[in-house]
Amino acid sequence: MAAKSFAAQVEDMVTRSKAKLEAVWKQSTQDVVDLIQTTANEGGRMPIDTGYLRASLQASLDDFPMVAREGPSLDQRYEKNAEEISLVIASADLGGKVMFGFVAAYAMRMEYGFEGTDELGRQYHQSGFGFVRGAVDEWQSIVTKNALKVKGLGAL
Repeated sequence: MAAKSFAAQVEDMVTRSKAKLEAVWKQSTQDVVDLIQTTANEGGRMPIDTGYLRASLQASLDDFPMVAREGPSLDQRYEKNAEEISLVIASADLGGKVMFGFVAAYAMRMEYGFEGTDELGRQYHQSGFGFVRGAVDEWQSIVTKNALKVKGLGAL
């Protein structure tokens, strides 16, 4: 069997590098989403009552998720939609974008806090939980961890 040409070797190296880069990007994105959705009961920052806030996180390749008009049912418990989000991340192209957003109308209040009266006349003195900001702050360390995994093991 003849040795590969230099050009073929370079092409193989570029293909492997792109695949590794994509693996690091997708796994890191998934890890940040998982951290965002980690509840206070599980050691994270997201508050949980019915689970509606956590379950309201949506992902899309096309449009930013819009806030839902209807709210949660207080009699129901909601599970996070991890599989749907994972499928969106997995279908993203390297160099593309994945948009995330909470459809729960109160998500920003839970993230940043709110002091004052809302449009329905309810009074709030609520501190924010910073579950999104806290997870995003971990991006660099998450990418570094995943890059080391890819470098050391050849795959995630």
